[in-house]
Order: sequence, then structure tokens, then C-alpha cells
Amino acid sequence: EAPLESTVENGAGGTITLETTSGKVEVTPEAPAAGALPIVVPGEGIAGVSGNTAPGVDTIVRPMYDGTMTFETIRDDKAPQEFSWTVNLGSDQVLKEIDAGFAQVYTVESNGELEPSFGIRASVAHDATGVSVPTSLSVSGKTVITLTVHHQAGNPAAGGAPYVYPIVAGAGWEGGFVQTVTPLPPGER
Repeated sequence: EAPLESTVENGAGGTITLETTSGKVEVTPEAPAAGALPIVVPGEGIAGVSGNTAPGVDTIVRPMYDGTMTFETIRDDKAPQEFSWTVNLGSDQVLKEIDAGFAQVYTVESNGELEPSFGIRASVAHDATGVSVPTSLSVSGKTVITLTVHHQAGNPAAGGAPYVYPIVAGAGWEGGFVQTVTPLPPGER
């Protein structure tokens, strides 16, 4: 199966266009902050960056072979926890929340059955030290998706201690020294 095209355009609004098996779908951020900078797609178009999309927040959009990754970089504890987008669906598409981390866009077939078109997952997040920050996703109305990054309450695993900013999308990391010991039979050392 051939990859599907995704585009991010320079300019205000930050609309992302996804080519799906059932046609184009546009995703537009809800109410960017006053003073938000337009999306800039540097170099080879590997990502788009829009600064100050909310107080203490920058938005990054990265086209992929089958859609896009869109995530916020949260610079401090004054940044909002909720980020919303409108999914501009075709007349034959519907958006449904599946659980607190996943929503699905369906195409309504001529017989009324729903055929999955594509999914939208709450991105995982971590702070500057690699500690995971909880996230969730919800659907309101027919077309609005809200990602919540629960950073203001602090790290529940550390008794509510504050996270270390910035908070970015992606899984945290863990490093350390690993030593493997393999016992050998006598005479084979």
C-alpha cells in the first residue's frame, strides 16, 4: 500500500491536511493565543514550528508517511493543560472517542455501517529528566479533540513534586550501567 500524503502549510492558522483512504481531512488548532507565530516549515519540510501558540507553549507538527505528529512543547508551569483542535471531517465521516487515550474517525458506508478511517491517539509526554507526564484525550461535540497534559498537579510518583520543564512529547528515557556475567565451565575461561 502506498504511503498517504500529509502536508503542513506555512502561515497563520496552522491547518494540517491529511490524505486518508476516504479523502482529505483537515485539522485546525482551536483558538491559538494572541501573538501566536505562524507555522514555519524549515528546510526539507520535516517539521513545522509555531511559537507561542499559548502562554509558555510552542507547537510542532511533523508530517509522516501516514499522517502527522502534532505536539506541544510546554516551557513552564503557567502553560495550559488542555490543547484542542477541530477535525474538519467529510460529510460521510464521524469522530468517536474510544477511551481516554484514543479517538477514531469512521467513514459511514452506504449501508450505515462505520468503517474505520484513521485513529488519533493521545501522545505520551515526559519532562526534562525523562519522567513520564500523564496525558489524556477527549472528544467534544462532533469534531473537537482535546489533549490534556496533566503537568500542573506535579508528579504523583514523587508525592506531587513539580515536573522539570520543558515537557515534550514522546516516551521518557532511562539509562544506566548494565553488566552481563556468563558463567563458563571450568577450562573454558
